[in-house]
Amino acid sequence: MRRFLLLSASAIVVAGCSDSLPLQTTEAPALSAVSAATSRYAVLLKGAPADFTARVTSVGGSVEFLHERARIAIVSGISDAAAAALQGTGTVDLMVEDFQHQAVSRATPRTFEMVAAGHSIDAASQANPATAAFYPRQWHMRAVGANAAWAAGRTGSPNVDVAILDSGIDPTYIDLLTLVDVSRAAAFVATGSKDPLKPSDDQLIAQFFPGIPLWRDLNGHGTHVASTVSSRSLANAGVTSRVTLIPVKVLGASGSGSFTGILQGILYATDVGADVINASVGAIFYRRGEGDFTKLLDRVTKYARDGGVTTVVAAGNEAAPLHPSANALYSAFCSTKNVICVSATGPHTALGADGKANVNGPNFLPSVDLFAIYSNYGQQHVDVAAPGGNWLENDKGEIVSAVAVWAACSKTSLDFIQPEVPEGSPPNTPPPPGYYQKSVCAELPQFTFTLGSVGTSMASPHVAGLAALLVETYGRNPNAIREVILETADDLGRPGTDDAYGRGRINIARALGL
Repeated sequence: MRRFLLLSASAIVVAGCSDSLPLQTTEAPALSAVSAATSRYAVLLKGAPADFTARVTSVGGSVEFLHERARIAIVSGISDAAAAALQGTGTVDLMVEDFQHQAVSRATPRTFEMVAAGHSIDAASQANPATAAFYPRQWHMRAVGANAAWAAGRTGSPNVDVAILDSGIDPTYIDLLTLVDVSRAAAFVATGSKDPLKPSDDQLIAQFFPGIPLWRDLNGHGTHVASTVSSRSLANAGVTSRVTLIPVKVLGASGSGSFTGILQGILYATDVGADVINASVGAIFYRRGEGDFTKLLDRVTKYARDGGVTTVVAAGNEAAPLHPSANALYSAFCSTKNVICVSATGPHTALGADGKANVNGPNFLPSVDLFAIYSNYGQQHVDVAAPGGNWLENDKGEIVSAVAVWAACSKTSLDFIQPEVPEGSPPNTPPPPGYYQKSVCAELPQFTFTLGSVGTSMASPHVAGLAALLVETYGRNPNAIREVILETADDLGRPGTDDAYGRGRINIARALGL
């Protein structure tokens, strides 16, 4: 059966504790396959699945999940031969073997910054997000005109719901208090790992944070993304400050999860009434021979669209051309027209008024709209662009300066530490086993930290936040919302639709008619 590689769309993570931004880098993983769960399959059904369960049982398998309206199922415990036999029946349209998707590893060690002593933390910030403690460094909010929307009173509605398909959300972070609907939180990640070197999230929770629910964020990615969509704007401003967030956990502490988990997450978010879905995840694969994968993905995303949900996805961070030709790369979630696919922009240098490096600017160079060095591109897939951060490399490929997107840091996030091979070890000595430890934000939960991240993961929630604002005007109408976002974007690059920016970098103020 075919294998795929999925990546969470966050390229590097950096943060600052001084005026200059320290540079930590991480290598992007190769575009190669990863091991799959060989007896678990996502199934696309034909018509009413009346006899499907009986057919699966007859070949020794079991049905873990069945969504009759979307005609999607998940089955386990069957061999490749049994799967092939099932696919030949009149009930089954196609079957795709489940696979794990691996997140881009984050930079370590990292540094963070606390809210300055004496900074006023009060509810007034929700009405005026520009008062957030770290707003001066949030060039990305100004780049899309979010500040103009706030000035006009457009801070979002609590009656609009955005589902965050990611690693979970930390609802205790000061910017997220009261914004997270924990009653609709859900997790679609594996539990009960049998490998002591690869613990599952339930085991990590028992070790580090006993008693918290499975849907909480052990990775940090989801909390950062969520607070970009909606934030009370005490530490960091979000595109909105009142929109409700629904945690739908599909990534574990390692940043990995399953394809079937993502499918379940999209269906769940749709069924519990989400108006918008943000999915900062993606799969890179070669198009040739992968029609089954795309067909299944089309079914699930169409179910969401037909249910009134606007789905926003990240283009990915491989600096790869996305093209519909048979031999080209596909960024999976961008391969369907049922979503809005987002590439990334951003400056790579931040200077103070004195010309010295300063994470707060006010000068962000060479342009806040520079196309990001890592972002995937291709006009057949990319719809619009949004701020994701950027970096500058020298002739040796070394990062010499970087500018991040700033948002919340989960108080339950863990860092995975991979020790190096001891100096003087024989050749080909494997490194010692890796292990998890609490991040700075989790180790000192009594303090509030901000986190800087770079990637198309960070670009996507800016668009999801805009979509949430447009729901107030157009209702649950994803076609109308998509059209407005594309038509009001600032046309950058080549006139019209182009490979890098799609229709352009989003303009929140223009989209709202301000």
